Amino acid sequence: MPKNISKELEREILALPVTEKNKMLLRLISKKQLLLDQLQYKLLENEEVYLLERRNELREKIRNNTGQLFNGIQNLFSRLKALYTEVVYHRKVTGDKYGEAELSIFLFLTFFKTQATLLTGTRMTRYHEKPALFFVKKTLGVLAVIEKLHEDYRLEFNTDLEELSAFLYDSISRQFAEEFRIPKQF
Repeated sequence: MPKNISKELEREILALPVTEKNKMLLRLISKKQLLLDQLQYKLLENEEVYLLERRNELREKIRNNTGQLFNGIQNLFSRLKALYTEVVYHRKVTGDKYGEAELSIFLFLTFFKTQATLLTGTRMTRYHEKPALFFVKKTLGVLAVIEKLHEDYRLEFNTDLEELSAFLYDSISRQFAEEFRIPKQF
């Protein structure tokens, strides 16, 4: 049980009649969107079918939101963060670590490919620093997630990770990629 609930309160909650507990539970769930989405996914959706469907929907959303030209690095960064947040939310709802790694890499590669004019080159301004650092730190997070996966899954990411690494070293993120020692080969 959660640590912020005293033993006495826990005992009393467990002693409540089932109908009263159910009413309270439904009221609590309705206030937490993440919990509501997790329960809907777990109880109402066929995990294998909907997992692939959710990944594909996110992939399509990334394609649709990165194909347009942004009128500055700040607009690009805002969109990047919003899409990355959706990828992380997907993992929180489904527990899909493989999907989180796959979609994060896809997101970063798509941005680098479609927004090359804003992201490539060595010119670093104060506006470029946050997005450059974001790419590197989130790549490190993806690498940590991949490291925890089974070795067979890890091998599937090698080509994309090498491509992502090449983009990091040939973009505004170069300084941070070197500083955080992003591997060049996987």
